[in-house]
Amino acid sequence: MISVSEYGVFGVNMHDEIWFREGVSSANRTGIRWVKIDGLLKYISAGKYGVWGVSKHDEIWYRNNATEKNPKGNGWTKVDGLLKMISVSDYGVWGVNSSNGIYYRKGINEFNKIGTRWVKIEGRLKHISVG
Repeated sequence: MISVSEYGVFGVNMHDEIWFREGVSSANRTGIRWVKIDGLLKYISAGKYGVWGVSKHDEIWYRNNATEKNPKGNGWTKVDGLLKMISVSDYGVWGVNSSNGIYYRKGINEFNKIGTRWVKIEGRLKHISVG
């Protein structure tokens, strides 16, 4: 799977390895090379509220210190809850759990990058894309 945002291009391969595409710009849309990032994820999403991912055990992870100038960041912080997939955009951080429940992350701000809690949203989906 792949995620493209102002942070850059991130991907996860069939072995749950995380990759970042270096050299992507308006002059070079395809970039230069793939660089492996530490950790293992089955799903990754990057957007205005950072780089987030989900492991094969549905654990939620937030990429530390990822910025537009340093999109790769460094290290991961585990976030409470369990999701099977996650989507990040200007509209916040959204996810779907293994029961297809929909969740939105509350409390994200410049002082608390991972927010405070998950809020259940009515309905059921197997996948969500926020953009």
